[in-house]
Amino acid sequence: MAGLPPDDSARPPRLVCRAGCVPRPHRTITRVIVDIHTHLFPPRLIAARARLVAADETFGEMYADPKAKMATVDDLVDSMDRAGVDVSVACGFWWRDPALAAEHADYLVDVARISGGRILAFVPTREAVA
Repeated sequence: MAGLPPDDSARPPRLVCRAGCVPRPHRTITRVIVDIHTHLFPPRLIAARARLVAADETFGEMYADPKAKMATVDDLVDSMDRAGVDVSVACGFWWRDPALAAEHADYLVDVARISGGRILAFVPTREAVA
């Protein structure tokens, strides 16, 4: 119709920054797919799910439903391989019990250490940061 702008729906969107720059592939950095928020649990915590749901209100809100998946490192790596994800960030959990928090943090750090760079541990801490 006359007076209407052309229909751009068939064209892919053009990504332009506010200054007018157009992103281009980087010359030296290859494309990497990163999943920035995953959760992993040691098998012992998965086995103790019902007890943990009752003991930790926040955990219970997220994992009381048996359909809510609690994944181990093997589950995550299998999923990453199927989806073509190069790196995942495994986030810790804000446990009320400091011993559980430490056990979970240790698991995430150990998993990251043996993952060959595919898993990065992001562990909450209650310690003051200077």
